[in-house]
Amino acid sequence: MKIALFTDTFYDANGVSRFLQDMNRCAREAKRELRIFTSTLKSFGEKSGGCVNPPPFFRMAMPFYPQLDLVFPPLGALRKAFEAFEPDIVHISTPGPVGIYGKRLAKKAGLPIVATYHTDFPSYLYDNTHRKEIEKFTYATMRRFYGDFDRVLTRSGVYRPIVHRRVGVDESRCRTLEAGTDTERFHPRHADRFGWEEFGIPRGGIKILYVGRLSREKNFDFLLEVWREFRRRLKVEASLIIAGNGRMEAHVRGREEEGIFYLGHRAGAELSFLYAAADLFVTPSTTETLGQTILEAMASATPVIVSSRGGHLDFVGPECGRIVASMQKEDWLRALRDLAEDRRTREHFSRAAFRRGQTMNIQKSFEDFWKNHQEVLSMHRGGDEETHRRSADVSGEFAQ
Repeated sequence: MKIALFTDTFYDANGVSRFLQDMNRCAREAKRELRIFTSTLKSFGEKSGGCVNPPPFFRMAMPFYPQLDLVFPPLGALRKAFEAFEPDIVHISTPGPVGIYGKRLAKKAGLPIVATYHTDFPSYLYDNTHRKEIEKFTYATMRRFYGDFDRVLTRSGVYRPIVHRRVGVDESRCRTLEAGTDTERFHPRHADRFGWEEFGIPRGGIKILYVGRLSREKNFDFLLEVWREFRRRLKVEASLIIAGNGRMEAHVRGREEEGIFYLGHRAGAELSFLYAAADLFVTPSTTETLGQTILEAMASATPVIVSSRGGHLDFVGPECGRIVASMQKEDWLRALRDLAEDRRTREHFSRAAFRRGQTMNIQKSFEDFWKNHQEVLSMHRGGDEETHRRSADVSGEFAQ
């Protein structure tokens, strides 16, 4: 089986890109034929084989998400590479121009199409604009895009009914993709790779980590508000360590006196260290279709404090940290205070988070990804064979 995967984000600094790069790596290690089709000038993540990446002829920052480019790819270059690859099935990872063109190529070739609903764009846009009409319009756009795929994968069981009810994908065509991360890259053994001083952070005190986009739809402004109040009530020394980029970077630069240490984008060994060496991981986001950073923290044996809404509820149990009512400031303050002051409880959560996180490895996720495509391809070919058989029967009757 040969899979052509079209995506508008592959060498970007986000969880979807890391997941797709992991899928590509797993395919090469397993000697499976997966070919990535994208168009970007970004350069985050590992450069590897199996990727067709002609430079876009035009790009612009995506509205409300300037770290992601909205690209217009060279269609001829993608089409020629697609036809040369001769795929059996097509996967669409994003609803942007590259994904739209991939869908068009698949339809023209008569190939089955699988998609993954990676990003909750309607909720993102609503969180940024607070305009219901924009949310409704975006859901209508998502329904047009995803409505006729042979199968749509969701990153979590939490989002499966949302994709069914609000995106309009028939329940029989929805599946939940098994969650996974690189459990070698994210592991507590990486806690000794560096020292906090190498990042300009004092050695002592509780280290509370946030990894992700610095933006309103991630409720990052809420996290900063909680942190200011937490520092005022603080009984122990603590630092908020932020790794990522986004439109709110100016709010965290030069704030070391307030216990905020902004590191910008971090990847590779540095990111592995941050997860493994932190005492707590926090994210108040309510729009995660999975929560890749939460899974990475848990695999690194770091307890988590997360929102009570989002795809992460599939794998974050109360034994792994604290699940806090969304946007309830006092509840977040209480959770931070309790875990910052109680080392024994943190250690208990750490062990449970590690056990849970390490069971969810990327190889299992890849095999589930591959199995879903095999099932769709088998059904497609079975339907073709049935069509050919009926055509032959009818032809025979006319001949007689």
